[in-house]
Amino acid sequence: MTDVVTPDPDLLLVAPHEPVAAPAGSAPPTGTEGVERRHVLDLYREDSDLVDHVSGLAERALAEGGAVVAILTGAHLEALEARLRAGGADLSAAAEAGRYVPVDAQEMLSGFLVGARLELLALRQVVDRVLERATAGGRAGGLHVLGEGVALLWDAGLVAEALELEAEWDAAARRDGFFLYCGYSFEAMAEHVDLAALHAACELHSGMVPPVRTQIPAPRLAAGTPPAPAERWQYFLPFPRAIRGVRAFVAEVVSPERDRPVHDDAVLVASELATNALRHVEAPFAVGVRTGEASVTILVRDLSSDEPSRRLAGVEASSGRGIAIVERLAARWGTEQLAEGKVVWAELATAGAPPR
Repeated sequence: MTDVVTPDPDLLLVAPHEPVAAPAGSAPPTGTEGVERRHVLDLYREDSDLVDHVSGLAERALAEGGAVVAILTGAHLEALEARLRAGGADLSAAAEAGRYVPVDAQEMLSGFLVGARLELLALRQVVDRVLERATAGGRAGGLHVLGEGVALLWDAGLVAEALELEAEWDAAARRDGFFLYCGYSFEAMAEHVDLAALHAACELHSGMVPPVRTQIPAPRLAAGTPPAPAERWQYFLPFPRAIRGVRAFVAEVVSPERDRPVHDDAVLVASELATNALRHVEAPFAVGVRTGEASVTILVRDLSSDEPSRRLAGVEASSGRGIAIVERLAARWGTEQLAEGKVVWAELATAGAPPR
């Protein structure tokens, strides 16, 4: 379950379904053994957003006596250092003391990436050497590793390798107790994403900076096959506000003119099925819309094999009626089990339906 994190330098953890107010001045972990796992995913939209977030984290860490390892592209390193110097940081002194370690992400990858394959032994040696350069042990501010090396692999279409590298960094963070921030370009991720990979990326992090958008256009059908011409999909991150995105997506795809008899019903059915996936699976999910001559079909895919069931909800209950609503509005509905997870679908008949 990935927690939500506020996008400010404090990066305070907030439960995604039950937001709570964190105490003012809460600090990141100290970098000692046994601290709470803090591995944050940031799906940023613009380069300036990434620079804002890493510079805020780095400024705080250095001000509190901690150490920063910045594993970024050359352009992002330059922007970070310009921001830090403008804020009064003495980077030369920090680097000499081992408290600021800049690493070119592309050069680091070349140390253990052979073609499209990660050499694990070389990878671990590179990671250990980088961490050894940051002598933060025992400092109150702890060690903060801010990187985008994994994202470069993802951007290149090496998704399995990206997840393997992410897992290695996560293991190192767990072992040594440092704070780990990972920046991914939202748009670049969308070029190579599928539901299983998106889920794996979220599971490898303990927190997420709330993204500007919760939906990602799907480059291919959620089940992994090319989509039919009259079928569109989007992936959604596990945030409550994603349901608004589901409604907007379905409202756009289902034609208010051609499919007017079931337009509103399709939006409601999609909302109920997506809410069911969000509440019970608590992981990224996909929503598809298939339009035909006489029907509109809503499809919601998640990575759980548990099938939805109708619940008896009391008159005062605020939830539990989703499947009953689907049964009432859909001509038919069902569940298709996949090799990974399932698709819950609901078909709404358009032919012959009276206009609303």
